[in-house]
Amino acid sequence: MDFALVEKLGLSPVQKEVLKILERAARNRTTITYGELGTIIDMETKDVGCFLKPLQEKLNSIGYPPLNYLVVNKQSGIPGYNVNAPHGYKLIDPLKAKEEVYQYFAQNF
Repeated sequence: MDFALVEKLGLSPVQKEVLKILERAARNRTTITYGELGTIIDMETKDVGCFLKPLQEKLNSIGYPPLNYLVVNKQSGIPGYNVNAPHGYKLIDPLKAKEEVYQYFAQNF
C-alpha cells in the first residue's frame, strides 16, 4: 500500500479498515462475503455494497484495481450486480476480475 497516496484520499477510519481487509484478501488470494465484511465493520449486509462504491471510486483515482470484486455473495461466490469497474477495467467475468486483482497484488506488494 502506498500510504502517502492513501492518506491523500481522506479515507474514514472504517474505509481504512476495509482497505486493509481487502488488501489482505488480495494477497492471500481469497474473498470475503458481504455478510462477513458487514459483521467486521458493524454494518448491515444489505448496506455493504453501497458503502464499498465510494471507497472503490477513491481507490480508482490512485490506480488501485477493483478490490470490490473480492467482496462476494455468500451463496453464489460472485460480487453483486452493481460492482463498479474503474476506468480501464471492463465489467468482466468475476473470476477473471478476481484473478486480475490477485495478480496486481502479487506483482506490486
